[in-house]
Amino acid sequence: MAERNPTVRMLGTADGDLALHDFGGTGPTALLLHGLTANARSLDAVVDDVGDLLHLVALDFRGRGLSGPPQRGPAIPGHAADAAAAIRAIGGPVRLIGHSLGALVALWLAAAEPGLVERLVLIDGAGDVPPANLEAIGPSLKRLELEYEDDGEYLAMMRAAPHLQPWNDYVEAFARLDAMQLGNGHVRSRIDPRQIVEELTANAELPSLRASQEAVGCPTLILRGAAPVAQGVPPVFDRQSCLDAHAAIRDSLLVELPRAHHYSIALQPNPLRRAALRDFLA
Repeated sequence: MAERNPTVRMLGTADGDLALHDFGGTGPTALLLHGLTANARSLDAVVDDVGDLLHLVALDFRGRGLSGPPQRGPAIPGHAADAAAAIRAIGGPVRLIGHSLGALVALWLAAAEPGLVERLVLIDGAGDVPPANLEAIGPSLKRLELEYEDDGEYLAMMRAAPHLQPWNDYVEAFARLDAMQLGNGHVRSRIDPRQIVEELTANAELPSLRASQEAVGCPTLILRGAAPVAQGVPPVFDRQSCLDAHAAIRDSLLVELPRAHHYSIALQPNPLRRAALRDFLA
C-alpha cells in the first residue's frame, strides 16, 4: 500500500462543502468516485494500481467521508453535478474512475458533459440494477443504523464483516474515515441511513441508463466482479447487464474478474484489475 496520505482539500459549492483527497502523482489527472455506502479511501487499492501513472484525486460524495451533508438524498444527476464541479476545480478533462454508485455517476457525467471526461472506467457498475440484485448491498446498509461504544468496537465490527475480508490496510483506511465520534463518545458511521434510502428511491425513479450508455463517446473500460458477495446472493451487476452496457457503449472493453465480488473488486489487491487499468489508463 502507498505510504503517503492524501492531502484533503475542501471545495465550497452553493450546496455545501465537498472533500477532495489528493494523492498526488504526475501525468494526466484522474478523479475517483466511490460506492453508495463508501468514501474516497475505499479506492486506495485502485490508487496503488496506477499511482505511478496518473495524478489521482478522490471525491467524497455528500454525506460520506469529510464532505458536508446534503439537503436530501441526491440522485445520480446530483452526484454527477458535484463530480463535474470537482473536475473543474482540479482541471479537466480527466480520466474518470467510478465503483458501484460511483460508476453510475461517472457514466451519467460522461454522457452529459463529454468535454470533462477523456477516458471512463466503470467498476462493477455500468447500467440499470435489477431491484432483486440490491440484496447484495444489504451488509453495507446494516452497519449504518448501529451505534458502537468506541473506535475499537466499531473497527471490530468492520473486521468481522465477511464481505470486507481479508482485512488489510486498504479496508482499514476506508473504515477509519467512515467512523464518526458522537458527543457521548460513541461511534457510528458518518452516513445517515435515511439519506441512502432517499437516494435509492430517487435513483429508482430515473429513466433507464441506456440513453447514457449510448451517448458515451470516450473510450470506456468496464470491470465486472463475477463472484457473488455471499452464497445464494446475486451480484449487484449481473453478467447480462454488463454485456448490454458493453454493446451500448460503442468504444468499450469488458473485463471480468472471476474471483472478485462487488466489494473486493475495489478494496482488495487484484493483479487482473491492475493490469487492465494500467493498459487502459497509461
